[in-house]
Amino acid sequence: MKSTRMLNGYVVVYKPDHPSAMQSKNWEGYVYEHILVAEKKLGRELRPDEVVHHLDTLKSNNTPSNLLVLE
Repeated sequence: MKSTRMLNGYVVVYKPDHPSAMQSKNWEGYVYEHILVAEKKLGRELRPDEVVHHLDTLKSNNTPSNLLVLE
């Protein structure tokens, strides 16, 4: 199994123990990479009311400076 895949233009990473890991059949255990990058930048997990946006609208550009966390 590959540890990184693409889903609708987003990069997803296999992290089955992460609280945001997907549960759907084909994507079970995968987490959107932009969530992981934002959490690392913040130094904590995202709260349920927070979402991550790509400033340049490119779903695969997960550089920390391109990500904005909003409530």
